Amino acid sequence: MKPESVQDISIYTNCPEAFRFGMNGTAWQIFACALDLFAEYDYALISMRQIAKRVGVRASSIYNHFSSKEALLNKMYDYLEHYSAQYRKDMDALLRKAETEPPREVLISTHVHYPPALQPIMSRLILVTYKQIRNDARADKVLRYLLVDTPQQYIRALLGRMLELGRIKPLDVDAFAELYTNNYYGAALRIHSSHPVDGVVWWNSFTMLFDMIEPTGR
Repeated sequence: MKPESVQDISIYTNCPEAFRFGMNGTAWQIFACALDLFAEYDYALISMRQIAKRVGVRASSIYNHFSSKEALLNKMYDYLEHYSAQYRKDMDALLRKAETEPPREVLISTHVHYPPALQPIMSRLILVTYKQIRNDARADKVLRYLLVDTPQQYIRALLGRMLELGRIKPLDVDAFAELYTNNYYGAALRIHSSHPVDGVVWWNSFTMLFDMIEPTGR
């Protein structure tokens, strides 16, 4: 199953200005159409002329907004980094929760939930970025930070704090963090692939992992 086509333009036309990363009018249309084409096919296979055709403008007019196809791709990385950081959970607040709330609920609360208007765009951006990781060092860096390094940082810090307070039974924090991020990474990439994971199953897999954490009752 391919990602939904930009022909369903409501995904983009109904996107609030707050989620357009400073782009409006033609610039936003170019960004949205390029994103959809890169996700549906592949960055290397898409030309600026094809993007222009889908937008409904001359190919030369794209350069009034983006200097190159590479500039468009880098704008997508910038977008992904910006909004993922904006909706990332506050670590200090989570550490405070780890002192009093049930361990399972603390870990579940680390998950990022994007607004409905933003979610499909972020999903496409993750897919496009994943497709580029073998050819683009920045893509690899962005995706690793978003889907591996950051989740592991949260899990290690929270488990470490709960262990320090004696709120959970001893466990191998590094091994659990690795298990968690393997599941997180794989599920995130499958959302818009030819073999997507069911949302309920995806969520249940995380809760099963968190059920492995044994509270001490403190």
